[in-house]
Amino acid sequence: MPTFEHSIALDQPLEALAFWHLQSTVLRRLVPAWSGVRVLSNAPQLVDGAFIELSVPVPPFRRVRWGSRIEDVGPGGFVDVQEHGPFRSWRHEHRLSAVDGGGSRLDDLIDCDL
Repeated sequence: MPTFEHSIALDQPLEALAFWHLQSTVLRRLVPAWSGVRVLSNAPQLVDGAFIELSVPVPPFRRVRWGSRIEDVGPGGFVDVQEHGPFRSWRHEHRLSAVDGGGSRLDDLIDCDL
């Protein structure tokens, strides 16, 4: 199963990064308008067991529903795991950590089976 990783250092304290990412409206802010992704249902709170469903474009002329369950929610991030969707499997960890100097770091780790 391929693993993709991306990290970014941010000039914001961990508390601010966690507050922004753990809001239930974060998905609508993160999905670019040009992507064609539609948020069909969004949990009122980002808590363990919350369910999110998207409609994603699949070229050339289809759309697929993508449902994910949220796990391991805490000040250090959360995980979304596909329950149904375009992949055989999908697990996406959003890990948040403090760094020296008052900033923070966001690590995204995606394990998926195409």
